[in-house]
Amino acid sequence: MANSYTHHVNSIIRKLTSKLDYVYVMISQGTNYIFPIFIFPLIINRLGLSKFGVFSLGIVTFQFFNLIIEYGFALSVAKKLNLINEKNQQSELYSSIIISKIILFFLSIIFVAFFFFFIEEELGEIFFVFSIGLILVVFNPSWYFQAKGSFRNLCFISLSSKLITFLIIYLNSINKVEVYFTIYIGQYLFIFIVGNYLLFKNDLRLKIQKGIFSKSVYNLKEGKNFFLSNFMASLYTLLTPVILGIATSKAEIGIYNNVNVLKQGIAGLFAPILQVTYTRTVKSITLSSTVQAQFKNSLLIISGLIGFTLLVVLPGVFFADWICLYMFKEINQSYILAIRLSLISPIFIIFNSAFSSLFLLVTDNSKTMLKSIMVGSVVCLTFSFYISKIYGAVGILSLLIFVEILVAIMFLLNSIRLIKKV
Repeated sequence: MANSYTHHVNSIIRKLTSKLDYVYVMISQGTNYIFPIFIFPLIINRLGLSKFGVFSLGIVTFQFFNLIIEYGFALSVAKKLNLINEKNQQSELYSSIIISKIILFFLSIIFVAFFFFFIEEELGEIFFVFSIGLILVVFNPSWYFQAKGSFRNLCFISLSSKLITFLIIYLNSINKVEVYFTIYIGQYLFIFIVGNYLLFKNDLRLKIQKGIFSKSVYNLKEGKNFFLSNFMASLYTLLTPVILGIATSKAEIGIYNNVNVLKQGIAGLFAPILQVTYTRTVKSITLSSTVQAQFKNSLLIISGLIGFTLLVVLPGVFFADWICLYMFKEINQSYILAIRLSLISPIFIIFNSAFSSLFLLVTDNSKTMLKSIMVGSVVCLTFSFYISKIYGAVGILSLLIFVEILVAIMFLLNSIRLIKKV
């Protein structure tokens, strides 16, 4: 009787924890994407559109190198990490990932210096802060919390860091690009301190021992397909603002980055569901699970996500002029069109993110994902300069939607061929 009662209580706790996971990740990811919607218009008012473009270029460049150092470890090592129960083995895996990130940092810093001092010289003033920020990324433990499913910790450090950053920016009276950039990057210092304290409290230690370098290199080789997929996708999401700035002006980057937060915000609403669902799918998948069954399950989840996305997007499309007035403090038809394009694109982004994580990654078909994204990246980078030159931010936003549709079609066609072979 006692065992039955205990089992019932544990079952209730598991269900409650399961639901809370979605809430925690929704808050943590939501703050990452929604935070700029409130903070960027404030910075535009302080700096002006042109200087905000310089600030945006620095942030976009930082996000690009952040992506390289993070390497997608949160997803690529999730399966391995959740199969390990002993703290000692977890510490060894954690340490090897840190060494992998250090290797990526030293490879990245060479390109950072070249970019800052030879391509975008006006960003030279923030090079030191930029480099410190990347060092903090190396020791950022968010990947571990996500891979391990510790969404409560992830939520706490993400929400706290964003609130502190918002408060400091709101109170700041020195209207210089380097000051706002330093404050913005400062959130990684908070994540570094608090996140690593939580790891230490959880008995996770950095262990440098014989053979760790070879393990670190193996981590990079093992996750290369997933990283390359993310990297190629980022070439047409993070590098396009840079190309836009080279082809036009910093003001066009400001327009693009300001409306782009809408796309990121909407996509961010659904990222938590995908993260939790992916982690659980990896934990529950068995040898008897078929490719056909996983394909049907993924499409079922995706159809629900797309339906909900439309409910979120359509009101914004119809009332884009109101959004324009809030974000730019004026009504401009070019801005309104950019806003509408930015609101429509999450429909296709969510489809591609969901399909790649819930089907292609789960069924170990990362090569299929990589090939499709590489084609999309090549198409985008081939035409982005010319389209930027003629149509500016609106042209780039239109091109990105076209590329997302192209990648979605390739995902489906390659997946259908895969199912037919099985």
